Amino acid sequence: MTSFGIFDKKYFTSINYTNYLSRYERYENLATEIGRLLQTLSLLNKDSECLDYGCAVGFLPKAFGKKGYSNFYGYDISDWAKSEARKNNVKLLENINNIDFDVTFCFDVMEHMPDDCINEWLDNFKTRSMVVRMPVAVRSGEDFHLAVSRRDPTHVNCKTKDEWKDLLKKYGFDVFLHLNLLTLYDTDGVFSCLCLKSEQPL
Repeated sequence: MTSFGIFDKKYFTSINYTNYLSRYERYENLATEIGRLLQTLSLLNKDSECLDYGCAVGFLPKAFGKKGYSNFYGYDISDWAKSEARKNNVKLLENINNIDFDVTFCFDVMEHMPDDCINEWLDNFKTRSMVVRMPVAVRSGEDFHLAVSRRDPTHVNCKTKDEWKDLLKKYGFDVFLHLNLLTLYDTDGVFSCLCLKSEQPL
């Protein structure tokens, strides 16, 4: 994918956020909670190869890095966000197709990508598990359920939870654990899920 100028500082500080740069503590709490869950399921340890796909300014990799996860990488298409991520000492990858990741995090990303871009990514990507969050429609053919999701002009891919599952099933994910944590939760308007491949035991 190429970088889009619309995902610049203005986007992260006004278009869809009050100020994204003030949210690090939320990601630190998220890393603690989701990390504990993934460890309990034997999906994550300190040596795991992890990726935050669409890492923005790198809050999640930074939080995991502070907890001792040395193989936690970020990937993003925004030049501005990558510049900020480097300030957070995030290890950024430009090529993610030659690594077999243990866990991939994909928060608030796929709604920005048309299906052909998602397919191009996943056709050439290896990961054992994926933690996703994206805004959704309640019924097929409807707009995003949440007003804040409808207001973002960069949200170009609206699906129901079942439609997202159908897409991910094409890439081997067939176990879907809806997440209802304090920091990451599934609602009518948001699909928050741990996606697994059944041939890989917990």
